[in-house]
Amino acid sequence: MLGIIGSSLDEPIEFTDSPNPVSVTELDANRVEIGLNFGGGLGLSLGRSVLFGDVRYNAGLTDFNRDAKSKNQVFAITAGLRIPLGGR
Repeated sequence: MLGIIGSSLDEPIEFTDSPNPVSVTELDANRVEIGLNFGGGLGLSLGRSVLFGDVRYNAGLTDFNRDAKSKNQVFAITAGLRIPLGGR
């Protein structure tokens, strides 16, 4: 899976939740990031419920900051129990 996340090039992106608000242009961040996602999972049937696990990795292909070599890399593990809510 190839993912592209971005925003309109004519709109500034503002971060106002901090005491010192900044915009993306002040941070010199790229507006578009391209990355690859890999992952897989397994499920074990427990009667009507399913115990499941999932592992995923996201490798950023582009730098998110123009001034430094900085790529996103995310490793995620998920586990849970799926319980049917319907009458089947």
